[in-house]
Amino acid sequence: MYVISLDHYLDERGTIAIMQGPGRKIAEFAASAVAYASNAFKPGNSVPPACFKCKKHTPGSVDIGITSDGLVVWRCNACGTSGQISNWRGTFWDLSEASSG
Repeated sequence: MYVISLDHYLDERGTIAIMQGPGRKIAEFAASAVAYASNAFKPGNSVPPACFKCKKHTPGSVDIGITSDGLVVWRCNACGTSGQISNWRGTFWDLSEASSG
């Protein structure tokens, strides 16, 4: 299980600080997962981001949601990779305010 604090991947402007490599892939996935999970008004046919580990991008391959204590959690049904993301509120990818009006 990956335990990610999104702010550890960001620079002082709030953008992804890691330029390349595996860390960048994880940071991009985490940011996309936060945007997907926090957007209450996503279309019904919206597809979550592809798993950064196995790259599967088929409907139902990655389950993403928000727990009652505010963690974004995910699980890839193809490879079993899972994780949680904290410290995402207020980032560029937090769409919860935009979703609420």
